[in-house]
Amino acid sequence: MTTLHSGSPLYRLRVKWTRLRWHLRKVIQRSPPKGDVYYGDMATLYEAERTNSPRWQCEQQAVTTIFERLPEGLSVLDVPVGTGRFLPVMLERGHHVTGFDASDEMIAITRRRAGELGGTVETVLGDATHLPFDDGAFDVVLSSRFLRHILPYGLARQSLAEMARVCKTYAIIELGCRDRRSNPPGEDKPMRDRLSHADTLALLRAHGFEVIEEFHTTRRFYREMRIVFFLRKTGT
Repeated sequence: MTTLHSGSPLYRLRVKWTRLRWHLRKVIQRSPPKGDVYYGDMATLYEAERTNSPRWQCEQQAVTTIFERLPEGLSVLDVPVGTGRFLPVMLERGHHVTGFDASDEMIAITRRRAGELGGTVETVLGDATHLPFDDGAFDVVLSSRFLRHILPYGLARQSLAEMARVCKTYAIIELGCRDRRSNPPGEDKPMRDRLSHADTLALLRAHGFEVIEEFHTTRRFYREMRIVFFLRKTGT
């Protein structure tokens, strides 16, 4: 497989083409969810396009900080695992990682990364609204950059319910919200930042989670917020 470097003309052309495809789709379908986007070139270029963004780095630091507070050797479900961006800290802490994703291409990248890190990860291909695991199967459930824009709102709630079902104790979930009254999306539209902070907390509580701590990954003066929620399963 040919490796493309970020400075090469072919790399830049592929980045521009994948972005153009997505922007055209947004215009035609009026803000669709991204659930069928991260395949092929989009999977290959996903992390290279985002690694240097301040919000990406804030998310990385937030998740790393949370894992450093948790005991070592836990069972962790990462859904969707994507390119395995959080594998370094999870493997370093001796966690037993299961990576779940709907994209073969993303899973292949995760497996390759785990091998480069000298670790192993179990990977499962499937639908995040029907997780093929037992109740309480994982000590920790991790989900970043998923529920707020990959799935339509109705399916996002189904997926959150599934995460709560398979979660035994802790969850790390990234969501977006706003500092004003909610403007709930339609069932077939992504959640994005349409819920107020209070309604976002209510959504988490309704699915059996209580907040331990919030890590804000956008600047404080932004009206739309991105938050990494460190959660505990209610009653544990």
